[in-house]
Amino acid sequence: MVATTGSRTIGRVLKGLRNTLVVVGLACAASLAGAATITVNTLSDELNADGDCSLREAVQAANTNAAVDTCTAGAAGADLILLPAGTIPVAATIQINESVTIRGAGRASTTINGGGGTVFNSSAAGVVLTLEDMSVVGGANALNGAIAATRVDFSGGDTINTLGGAITLTDVTLSGGTNVNTSSGAVTMTSVTMSGGGGVNTSSAPITMTQSSITAANGTAVNTSTGAVTLVDSSVAGSVDYGINSGSGPVSLTRSLVSGSGEDGINVGGGTLAVVNSTISGNQGRGISGGVGSTVTLNAVTITGNTVAGLSSGAAAGTTAVHAILGPNGGPNCGAAVASSSFSIDSGITCALVGAGDRSITNPLLGALANNGGPTFTHLPQAGSPAIDNGSNGACHAVDQRGVARPVDGDGDSTATCDIGAVEAGAGSPPPPPPPPPASIETIPTLSEWGLMLLALLLGLVAAWRMRSSWS
Repeated sequence: MVATTGSRTIGRVLKGLRNTLVVVGLACAASLAGAATITVNTLSDELNADGDCSLREAVQAANTNAAVDTCTAGAAGADLILLPAGTIPVAATIQINESVTIRGAGRASTTINGGGGTVFNSSAAGVVLTLEDMSVVGGANALNGAIAATRVDFSGGDTINTLGGAITLTDVTLSGGTNVNTSSGAVTMTSVTMSGGGGVNTSSAPITMTQSSITAANGTAVNTSTGAVTLVDSSVAGSVDYGINSGSGPVSLTRSLVSGSGEDGINVGGGTLAVVNSTISGNQGRGISGGVGSTVTLNAVTITGNTVAGLSSGAAAGTTAVHAILGPNGGPNCGAAVASSSFSIDSGITCALVGAGDRSITNPLLGALANNGGPTFTHLPQAGSPAIDNGSNGACHAVDQRGVARPVDGDGDSTATCDIGAVEAGAGSPPPPPPPPPASIETIPTLSEWGLMLLALLLGLVAAWRMRSSWS
């Protein structure tokens, strides 16, 4: 009797598990049908019925969820279009109506050439256009959606543009004046190199740059009205106008460089600026300018070689400086006395440093802006520099701008004391940069693969349940 009751209990458990897994399996089966893979087998730009599958035809198949020429029919989910090696000319903009991933054979192998015009355009709400492993001569628009690119080289001087959707760029190069524009969609740049005239422009959208660089922007490199700007291990150099311009949004720099701008390095209209372990150098205007009411925090920062001034009067009046090197600059280091300071150096007297450990009328003895290791150029304190071992370990960061550990004994007195400024003199080599994102090889099961495994488990358990029933 006990055995029979136990058998019935096990049967009820297995039956309940079977019913649950049936539901899960059906859901997974639906997910398997939620996207299609469409393989392009011609480099021609065509939309006809000549027995092959072009990029334009593949996108049409994804848009309509129907077979086009020999292209597999798209499905309800975000379809995957696979491109062959070679150059695909695009004579007219390709319209994207559903979310899709377009993947090439590698950035050095597959090129989509739109002649510098807009290659892809979407005005449908919520559409996400994802580009991977290719070069694109031209730009992309997703006015009401989002754009993501990984391991892609853009050139040709067009724009990557959205209105409210996010723009996410990873391991991407943009050259020849290619710009990134959005109104309110977040811009996220990781391991991105932008050169040859392009910049990033938003209205209210945040801009985040990590291990990225913008060089020789034709205007302002990073420009926003009210959006937040965040730079980490990044550089902005050689802009015709401002390096960074923010109307009222917060700006943050960590282990970064702003140099060589034709105007001010950083301008904050009335917002906040936090600069940590960073260098502002060689800008033709001021290193940092700010409107009345702006708040500036400098911690382990070097501001030197700027033509007009280090800090404008508006910026200086709201500045807190700790471990900062201020000067020498072409004009005054500070347009007004800083609000507070400690363990900082003013090569003149205009910053009116009066805090603990401060030094005025003191030459910091900095080397030229150069590659001293790490992701950005820096000014290395030279032998005998008053910046060496004259900081406070209580306010010391764990690493300097290069990513090198702080503090070290830089003056040979057997005591490791933090240096003033962005760089720790006498420190070792910085750690190597992280590797770039891997190629598009799936190493983690996708949703569809998980679905297959769950279906296999379901079938196995159903078989076990039937076997148990036959024993009853």
